[in-house]
Amino acid sequence: MVNNAPNEEKVVVIRLGDEEYGVDILVVAEIIRPTEITPLPRAPKSVVGLINLRGKVIPVIDARERFDLPKVKSKQSERIVILSMDDGQLIGVRVDAATEILTLGGDEIGPAPDLALSDGIKEAIRAVANRDDRLIILLNPEKILPPSELEQTFVAAEEHSAGEEAEVE
Repeated sequence: MVNNAPNEEKVVVIRLGDEEYGVDILVVAEIIRPTEITPLPRAPKSVVGLINLRGKVIPVIDARERFDLPKVKSKQSERIVILSMDDGQLIGVRVDAATEILTLGGDEIGPAPDLALSDGIKEAIRAVANRDDRLIILLNPEKILPPSELEQTFVAAEEHSAGEEAEVE
């Protein structure tokens, strides 16, 4: 068995338009094709709704909306990347495509540039990888939504799930 060097990092590369983003592979629970999304009342603007994944209710964020990118028509390559947060919660992120898994060397990863972005988006970008002629923006999954919006999303999802359970009884 070959161990990765301590400065290597494996990421799942996702696409939004022409831009590539990377998410630590250890945070990615799974990648699924789009499924029916139930709208979630009182959720932040970038939260498109809820999905039921094998009995678990998971909120889904539209990454294009979150990063202020123009909306596009759904494509065959669209995916929902299911992320496992530090607290065990699952959250889905709708992306244009999930393209590959890369092992990045420490020398390919640098700090995120100090850009004139809103604080919420700036916090979501933890580093930038430079491989050949590609720039891959490495995301901090815990900061994809600001903590207050993330908490609001999970509360709304719990209320929605409780309401459905009450209707079934």
